[in-house]
Amino acid sequence: HKWRIDEKKVENFDKFDDIYQFLLKRLENFNQKELLILAIASVAGKEFQIDLLFQLVTFWNKKSKKIKQKEIMQEIILVLDKGKKERIIDESMIKDKKNYAFVHNKIIAALYQKINEKEKKELELTCAKALEEFYKDNIDEGLYEIAYHYNQTGEIKKILYYNELAYQKAISQHSMNEAVYYMQKIVDFYIDQEKIESNIIGILVTMSKYKHILGDIFESIKYLKKAVNKTENKNDEMNIYLQLGIGHYFLNDTNKSLAFINKALD
Repeated sequence: HKWRIDEKKVENFDKFDDIYQFLLKRLENFNQKELLILAIASVAGKEFQIDLLFQLVTFWNKKSKKIKQKEIMQEIILVLDKGKKERIIDESMIKDKKNYAFVHNKIIAALYQKINEKEKKELELTCAKALEEFYKDNIDEGLYEIAYHYNQTGEIKKILYYNELAYQKAISQHSMNEAVYYMQKIVDFYIDQEKIESNIIGILVTMSKYKHILGDIFESIKYLKKAVNKTENKNDEMNIYLQLGIGHYFLNDTNKSLAFINKALD
């Protein structure tokens, strides 16, 4: 057999700066209704299952009583099949269930932008609640996903609750980057308050230690300086000054390092 080049197709083939532009171009093959379903799927993240997408699309269509659940599922299946044909979505089997995934983060970002901020928060909350229900018998399995989606909402109690569980899980898995991400979500909520409780100072100090190891020293010092005058607990104050001293030591600022360490020992 001889390989032959189809010259007409080559002539008509658009030239792209990279493969991702080529993938984004494929979104033009979807109509507005199909793009909406894909945009809603982007809220779920890179990977999602059809039952979660069904809940999100159903939530979106809740005001329209004319659309039946059977019709919604049929539309979703058609869009996912088209997404596979256009090679913007992959399908795999996980625990005997079909799992779908967007092939690149740039596709997710492009679709996510099609939803306004208010609608994003509503869908993120729906997604978080759906995942809570889905993982109710083993929350630990879906913990990072649940925390991530609640972080996109305004549900403060849930945000604090799941970020605490998530950073504790990350520490147990020796995953410093993950732990810092979730600890910072908690610290950010409390850092501008007039007084900070000891348990939050403890999270801040641990976060600072990890940031020092990860090389994010300036950010660590910024948080420590914000918190230093917001505690009446001498032990907390000592720990903050100690971490400030260690941070400046890593920055080769010996004078400031010694000054903060001496404050810690006072």
